[in-house]
Formats: sequence, C-alpha cells, structure tokens
Amino acid sequence: ATLNIAAIINEVQAEVERAVAEVDKVEKQVREQGVSLGESVDSFQEIEQGAVEIDNAIQDISATFEELLASADEMTQAIENISAATEESAASAEEVTAVSQNQLVAVQNIVTVSQELDKLAVELKKVTDTFKLK
Repeated sequence: ATLNIAAIINEVQAEVERAVAEVDKVEKQVREQGVSLGESVDSFQEIEQGAVEIDNAIQDISATFEELLASADEMTQAIENISAATEESAASAEEVTAVSQNQLVAVQNIVTVSQELDKLAVELKKVTDTFKLK
C-alpha cells in the first residue's frame, strides 16, 4: 500500500509538474499574444493615422480642385468679356469705316462741285470780260 501511495504521489507530482509546465507554456503564449496584440494595436494606429493623412490629402485636393473650378469660371467670364469688347470694337471699326467712306464720298463731291465751280468761274470771267469797258 505504501508503494501504491508513493506511486500515486509520484504520479500526482508528475502531473503537477506537467500542469505547471503547461501553465508556464500558456503563460508564455499569453505574453507572446499580448506582445502580438500590442503590435497589432500599433499597426492599427498606424493604419488609422495613414487613413487620416489620406483623408486630409483628399480634402486638400478637393479644395484645390474647387479653387481651380472657380479660377476656370473667372477665366471663362474674362474671355467672354474680352470677346464682347472685341465684338464692340469690331462694330465700332465698321462704323468708323462707314463714316470714313461717307466722308470720302462727301469730299469727292466737294471736289467735283469745286471743279464745276472753277469751270463756271472761268466761263463767268470770259463772259464778264466781254462786258468790260475799254
């Protein structure tokens, strides 16, 4: 019976040692998983930071795009204003050309009338010369 008790005690001690070894293994695994979990948390924080930076970059790009659209609208308006001014200038140039042509015709008419008046003056002089007293 003592042998039996000693065997049981030895067996219990072996089981306790195995249990302690298993607990040590589990404790080591828990520590390793804790470290791994900490690394995962760090990785997720880095991912979150990267996502925040990407979001900020997208907002910056969006703001820049909005500014470009506003600039494009301003440029379009400026081009339309320039086009309108060019059309007005062209219309004014056409009016000036028409007025100049009318003035040219008027000057040509004056020249023609002046030439006719000159001829009439020459004829009138001839006629008046015939009536001169001697």
